[in-house]
Amino acid sequence: MNAPKINWKKILIKNAPFIIAFIVIMIFFRVILLLSIVPSGSMEPTIKGGSVVLFNRLSYIDSKPQRGDVVVFYHKESNKLMVKRVVGTEGDIIDIHDGVVFVNGENELLPGTGATQSNSESFTVPDGHVFLLGDNRDASRDARFWENPYVSVEDIKGEWIE
Repeated sequence: MNAPKINWKKILIKNAPFIIAFIVIMIFFRVILLLSIVPSGSMEPTIKGGSVVLFNRLSYIDSKPQRGDVVVFYHKESNKLMVKRVVGTEGDIIDIHDGVVFVNGENELLPGTGATQSNSESFTVPDGHVFLLGDNRDASRDARFWENPYVSVEDIKGEWIE
């Protein structure tokens, strides 16, 4: 008994709208948007732990991250994607004293809760890098604790879409 012959051309033509839609959606999420889960409370109250958030992959094609941006980036030390806020950009001097963050000598005034746990430290952000902290300073493993406290701009994958 012969198996019925499958007419692939007819199947493809019949399902073309679905196939095209699937390809467009895949391109959209691989090139333009990044969907990510913020697993911890390190960005609260700005982003709740467990939230699914979108990031614009095209934000930094022709510009650099700015102080205050919330970004998703690849963290080499932990080998995973993380979400943090840009507190310092290249050339900035970040000083942490008595739980307060100063950027270039002025109180940071970016969203952040809790005292910033750190020994009195000073960080000078090198060219092509940023200094990142979580908004929930009491519950964030961020630049204050990393072996290399600076993240290359090239490792930033996108900017948070509020």
